[in-house]
Order: sequence, then C-alpha cells, then structure tokens
Amino acid sequence: MEHNLSEDEIEREIQKRKDAAMSLGLPGVVESLAENIRYYPNWKEKNPGSCLSEVKNPRKSLIEKKECVAFVFNEHEYAVGISQQDLTLPDGDVWKSRYYSIYSGDEKLLFRISGFVEDDEGYVSTFKFSDIKAYIPGEWLPSF
Repeated sequence: MEHNLSEDEIEREIQKRKDAAMSLGLPGVVESLAENIRYYPNWKEKNPGSCLSEVKNPRKSLIEKKECVAFVFNEHEYAVGISQQDLTLPDGDVWKSRYYSIYSGDEKLLFRISGFVEDDEGYVSTFKFSDIKAYIPGEWLPSF
C-alpha cells in the first residue's frame, strides 16, 4: 500500500508523534530505563537485589551493531541501547552526543531520543535531551 503524502503532511505527522511522545513523558522514561538497566546483566549475577524486580532476564544483546540489554518487562520482550559519539572541536573541547533507543523483542526500533552530555569536571555527566528521532506508537506503550 503506497501513501502519497505531501511534505507538509509528513512534517505534521512527525510533529504529532513527537507531541504525543512528549505528553506521555517518553523521553524521560526511556532515558531512565536505559540508564538503570544498562548494567543489569552484570549486577544480576553479583547483586540481584540492586535490580528492579519487574525487569526479568536481563542479558547482553547486539542490535544495529550496538550493544544493548534485552529484558522482559511486564511480560513483554524489549531491549534498550545507548550509543554515544564524541567529536573533538578545534578548541580541544569534546562534544558528546548520546542516543537512547528502545526496541521490541524482534529488534524493531520503537523509540529513540538524542541529546548531548555535559561533563562536570569529568566526575558527573548529565544528559540534556535534544530531540525525538523515532517514535512508533503501538501496543508497547501500556508496558511503560
């Protein structure tokens, strides 16, 4: 089935999806989930009490050539991934962009956000949300 949407219609649909994702608070949920789950495969072996009990079977996975963590949450299979790109600027500062992604159990991208990382003297880093890069509404939303 082919859809012949105009550029304006496509842009409106993109903005509609971004607005819906923002109203659901998805950027913060996915960032928090990814940051909390990224170490679970190791923690589950060494200190299972430090993991959310709702997150089952966390394990390392490779999706889109990115290291991810696959897991079961609310009886559904998902994976989260974090990727970061560093760019050294002419003045020597390093610009760090980061992407948080969530995938379905069959490795289809459901949601991705982008932002940049601010370092405080190298001790603490803070993610600053920038944009929603992908959002596929669907049955996965009630899980979160």
